[in-house]
Amino acid sequence: MTRDMSVATTGEPARLDGSDDPTAPPPPERRPTVGRWLPLALAVVCFAVTCGLVLSQAEKRIESDPYAYRASIAALEDGDVTLTQDQYDQVTQQLQQTSLGGGISQWHQTADGTWISEKNPGYPFLASGFHGLGAMRLAPSFCGALACIGL
Repeated sequence: MTRDMSVATTGEPARLDGSDDPTAPPPPERRPTVGRWLPLALAVVCFAVTCGLVLSQAEKRIESDPYAYRASIAALEDGDVTLTQDQYDQVTQQLQQTSLGGGISQWHQTADGTWISEKNPGYPFLASGFHGLGAMRLAPSFCGALACIGL
């Protein structure tokens, strides 16, 4: 399809909408509404389906120490990233009574007798809010949503 760029009597190219008035504002640009929002809608639906599938499954032990972060969250609830020996023992007992069992590994005892995690403390700071709401399983999905927004 070729465009007709014939010159009007004023020396200006003729407008494509058929109007010869050079002072008239250009017609509004038309964009397909459905096509514009389709990728976003598809991404949201796919993310929601993935979250539904993940949350419908039973909790599984997928790494060597799934409780290191939970112990960090317990420590943050007490206002610090470290645990005393008594707190460490108490958290270990609580974690052994959960569906996955096990205790805390990947923690290091410092010279003053307190315990500190060897893992990155960033995630527990974010996840402690979800723990307070009783929705710990939503924390990874929230992190996934932040990652998707970042992309």
